[in-house]
Amino acid sequence: MPKTLNPEKVAEIAALLPKRERSDLAQKDLSKEWLTSQIELCQKRMKRDLWVGLPWFLIYSYLLFTEGVKAVTMGVFAIGMVYFVYTIFTTGSYGLNKNRVKVYKMLLEEFNGNVERS
Repeated sequence: MPKTLNPEKVAEIAALLPKRERSDLAQKDLSKEWLTSQIELCQKRMKRDLWVGLPWFLIYSYLLFTEGVKAVTMGVFAIGMVYFVYTIFTTGSYGLNKNRVKVYKMLLEEFNGNVERS
């Protein structure tokens, strides 16, 4: 039989997440494999946000200060806003993914500690 975590402990650790994600997490049957895969997925999302966000910010800043508010500047701004709005609603922001990684790592540590004590 797979080891489970104390639901109160899961709720305490998951307090960093939004309400919807806390309730989803409370209903899931947590495993080491699932937690590890979620940590990797969230870290990939954070890396993607950095690889897209930093170049976008640098290009937008350069254009804004050299060209001013022109069509090309507004185009780059629009592309960045479309990306970030889409990302926030589909996979979450950089900060949310950072909190997810923190929560999943804490749950994984608790899971490992729980298994070792049992």
